[in-house]
Amino acid sequence: MRRSRALPSLTTLTAFLTALAVAALAILVRVAAPDLVRGFADDVFDGYQRLSPRSWTPDLPVRIVDIDEPSLERLGQWPWPRDRLADLVDRLGAAGAAAIVFDFVFAEADRTSPEEILQTLPDTPARRALAQALELGEPHDVRFARALGHTPSVLAMALTQKGSPPDAASTKAGFAAAGDDPRPFLPTFAGATAPLSALGKAARGVGAINWIPDRDQVVRRVPLVFALGEGYAPSLVGEALRVAQGASTYVMRTSNASGETAFGAASGLNTIRIGAVDIPTEASGAVVVHYTPHRAERFLPAWKVLSGAIDKGEIEGRIMLVGTSAAGLFDLRATPVSRAVPGVEI
Repeated sequence: MRRSRALPSLTTLTAFLTALAVAALAILVRVAAPDLVRGFADDVFDGYQRLSPRSWTPDLPVRIVDIDEPSLERLGQWPWPRDRLADLVDRLGAAGAAAIVFDFVFAEADRTSPEEILQTLPDTPARRALAQALELGEPHDVRFARALGHTPSVLAMALTQKGSPPDAASTKAGFAAAGDDPRPFLPTFAGATAPLSALGKAARGVGAINWIPDRDQVVRRVPLVFALGEGYAPSLVGEALRVAQGASTYVMRTSNASGETAFGAASGLNTIRIGAVDIPTEASGAVVVHYTPHRAERFLPAWKVLSGAIDKGEIEGRIMLVGTSAAGLFDLRATPVSRAVPGVEI
């Protein structure tokens, strides 16, 4: 005699239908309101970071050459003459820096260079006498370009939605993609404010300093690659890592690349390989930063570097980021663990 199968109890059926409804609602919210889901995930991760920030140790191979308030008091207001920046580059290069990375866009000629100052004056006997008295020597930008060319240097550019991509002088790296086309997933720009051509040609790397904050203006993600015109542009942090390794190419692995499981769907980037380093990324090619608290030990005052007062061990083999913590230069950003940190520290 066949035994009849027992029907599920009302409690079991209710639990099953509730779970099914929750799953359906979660899928609906994820599809209809992805920003809401991402915002919730960000809030959870922010809380985790505040409870358990990433640890920092002195042996990490990055330092910041800080154009801080004491440096401005000792050496004058910003921008500094570029022959002084050339001296800074020479000192860092002589101490064995793996990369010297400027978090500034040098898009215009150095206005403090004597020949630039003279061009603003009318052609009078007084001007000609002043030019003779100054005994014009090498322009500051020429001196700076020579220093950049002799060292593993990286300059910044700012991507824009107008204009056109920079000239070939600012294209230092090659790009390769494995899998689906990454361009639809990358932050996209039409043009760029690039360094002066002579400076861009001399540097070994040029990277974008664009930051893409979330809805609350907190910087949680750092892009590594951008779509620029018909090609690609690296970020400043990507170029720092590439130049420090002496590498030449970025390899972007996307959905449906060999070894990547995407079931035929185009879901964006998975990793970006820079030199010998494979970096897991979000679909957009950005990394979600696990921050440390602000650490004063990261910062080397620029005036001390220029005076030779910094131990060589703080420089040799390290990526040296040249930036500013001076509040008056307005390069402060919010992170999950701090309301205001220097952008160069991010």
